[in-house]
Amino acid sequence: MHLLERHNVICLKKNRKFLPMDEEGIVGKMKEVIYEASNFNYFASDVEENFLAYASWTKECGVIDRINYTSNVRCKSTVEDVSALYGEALVYMLQWERQKFCPNVETVVYNGLLRLQKFEYYDESRLIAACRRLGCEPLSDEDLNSLRTLFRSSSNSHSIKGIELVPMLNSGFIKLKKKRSFGNRTIYFAVRAILSVFDDDNMIIFTDQLKTIYESSDKSPSNWVYLANGVLAFNEYHDKWNQIGTESISYDAWVEQNVLLQGLFRLSQLMAKVPLTNLDYTECCSNPIEIGCFELPTFYKFNNSMMCMQSQTKVVGVGGICDWIGKGLLSEDGREVDFLEIKFLHGLRNENRLQVLVYCALLSLANHRPTIGMLYNARTGEKEICSLDFAKSEKLLSDITLFKLKGVVSLDPHDVVQDTTARTIGRICEAPFGSVPPESLPTLVNELMSKIMKDCPQVSIQACCEIHNLAWAFAEGEIAQNNGMNPLIPFMPRLLGTLLQLTNVDEKNLRDAAFEAISALIQTGASNSKTPFNNLLPIILARLCTSFSVHVFTNEDKERKNDVQGLLCALIKVLVCKLEVQYLLPHADGVMKNLLLVLETKNATCHGEVFSAISVVCDKLESHFDRYMPALAPFLIIGLKNFQAFHVCTTAVELVSDIARSIEGNIQPYCYDIMATLVECLQNQSVDCNLKPLVLTCIGDIAMALGKAFEPFLQISMMMLIQASQTPLPDDDDEVIELVNHLRLSVLEAYTSIIKAFNDSGCIDMLAGYVSPIMQFLQALSEEKDKDFYIVSKAAGLLCEIARAMGRNVKGHLSHPFVHALLSDDYANRDDLIREICHRAMGDIQAAIQ
Repeated sequence: MHLLERHNVICLKKNRKFLPMDEEGIVGKMKEVIYEASNFNYFASDVEENFLAYASWTKECGVIDRINYTSNVRCKSTVEDVSALYGEALVYMLQWERQKFCPNVETVVYNGLLRLQKFEYYDESRLIAACRRLGCEPLSDEDLNSLRTLFRSSSNSHSIKGIELVPMLNSGFIKLKKKRSFGNRTIYFAVRAILSVFDDDNMIIFTDQLKTIYESSDKSPSNWVYLANGVLAFNEYHDKWNQIGTESISYDAWVEQNVLLQGLFRLSQLMAKVPLTNLDYTECCSNPIEIGCFELPTFYKFNNSMMCMQSQTKVVGVGGICDWIGKGLLSEDGREVDFLEIKFLHGLRNENRLQVLVYCALLSLANHRPTIGMLYNARTGEKEICSLDFAKSEKLLSDITLFKLKGVVSLDPHDVVQDTTARTIGRICEAPFGSVPPESLPTLVNELMSKIMKDCPQVSIQACCEIHNLAWAFAEGEIAQNNGMNPLIPFMPRLLGTLLQLTNVDEKNLRDAAFEAISALIQTGASNSKTPFNNLLPIILARLCTSFSVHVFTNEDKERKNDVQGLLCALIKVLVCKLEVQYLLPHADGVMKNLLLVLETKNATCHGEVFSAISVVCDKLESHFDRYMPALAPFLIIGLKNFQAFHVCTTAVELVSDIARSIEGNIQPYCYDIMATLVECLQNQSVDCNLKPLVLTCIGDIAMALGKAFEPFLQISMMMLIQASQTPLPDDDDEVIELVNHLRLSVLEAYTSIIKAFNDSGCIDMLAGYVSPIMQFLQALSEEKDKDFYIVSKAAGLLCEIARAMGRNVKGHLSHPFVHALLSDDYANRDDLIREICHRAMGDIQAAIQ
């Protein structure tokens, strides 16, 4: 640590024993705090299990099909974890679907933030005056009595410091609210107290921008992620807001919109039988269980005998905000569920279960009866039920609060220091390349490697995360500025070897963190680091081979085996991406053999990872991949038919496209089965709508590979494309509009591919009968008022291909006024690429007409 200080990387405080106990230097005053349900984390696994045993747990569903997406997004100077934003945005989308308003967003965009100064003291009259200036609704008599009791119990002349008052006001023990009216509707929303900080002045300028997007009728999933980031930014995540982006349009580049749409579909299915509600905050507060409500605070105040005290801290109660409370949601065995907590995680963890357990206790004490809660992971389909008796609720809150308060200071001081050191180094690792002095790099790496193998899992997890950050700090784009040399090269063998030791541990979070760190080292390695990666591939293959012989006795064993195999397949994918083809060829047989063995197991999640890995192998080997098709084809058809597992089916369809591009005409022997399955997918009404555009694009890729040999499939393919092109575009359903536009984009791409394939094969006359429906589709696009210009640019490309392939034979079609109107609209767009496409299309059409 002192070495880092000498190089001005960190600053150590001096004379620690003379530091005041808080920023004001006031010692000896009792600080009252309220714990939130989300605070009860980072407990040891045995402690977590002890608390979870207070309730009865039912695992109704394990991982069905994990929705995969890129959770670490490369921003201006950092790599940001956006998983929390996806989760928050998903809840907002559900709220909007069910009640057409989002409480947290309303609070931010309609001036519902009560700003308090951190170290100023507030008495009852000053707080009420601040609420009145903000425009809050008058407090009820019950809330006034609660507020009066709070201040009278204060040990500092009936006043409370702002930093202590904020969590109390947000805990739900009083109901601060505002209202807004629009049309025939009046909405009451909660007021949130925050600490006034300098950065908030910078955030205020974005309020109108957030408000405009929130009030728009066509919010896309990326807009919801932008709103989620904006809401979280106030008083908490200013740096994340600035790093990820302050302009909504920038989110379109990295938000994987289908991921959120899939998650929303799962939640909509889950709550399909729950009555919709347009009720506001005030009505919900009156009887939340009967009416149903999102984001409702719950709070329980300890009596004097149960208050937990440690040093100068007194915990006066526990609070929390449930995602949804109401009636109509049932467990698999028919029990009425009182509340729903929504997650969007790689997998559920005990800290999520503890949060639900605390919510159960809070609601049980509020309603004086047993409570049943549901924990649902929209990313994986996991669903668990927690049932807690009323008699155990108060003791649970007291015991878990006592452990949280006193357990923190009674932890092994060595582990606390180790974890803090790892986190400090982590902040250094997140700095831009060049911020870490070269002479300090060995110290940083060695310190992190020493932390990896610690007995405390939390320290090891933190060290793995920081190696991940360190790897991205030396990403290839930044390394190029340093003469192409990767400073991590000397440490690669040791880092990889140490991390590999953790890939078989029982602790899932630690295992996942180790795999993510290895993946980051591979992805960010420069071109001069091939050797350690070449040596790593046989090791990973051996690990995957060994996993097939692992005996399974329980469901936990099965889940662990499946999880490890999925992680290993994902790692193979990353490795193959990195390796040059001459290094891959000697191992290609082993890679494909082991991946095909995974496909023989009944593990849908793993199959998605396998197909993704095979796609990368296919891209690398190109025509050489043909030798593996006889063994792969049966598994590929099974994957294509697995319509219910969206990720598996999607990756299988994408793999077919990759195979078609790589082996071209050699795919013909397998096309009868493949095309029959793709057509079945298009005709199946129960298939996820997001899958069908991928299937249409895949058909176009097959046509490009086969050329004239595509003739047996031409009629059915064109029929499917014509039907898809006739899908109407709704006026006011943003989600359906996006899906239809995605479908249209795929139709245009498939048409273009088929025309080009038959033109290159010298048999363009076979398509003469399909020109009219194609032109009718293009005319319909030209007549829409609000055009998606990306789709119109694809339409221009299709017109260009028609003109080149058919020339004067389609002069009448190309002379139609809508063609000029379509290209003129497109040409007027400011995008340079679209202008170029349109200009080329105009030239080709003129040449065809003359």
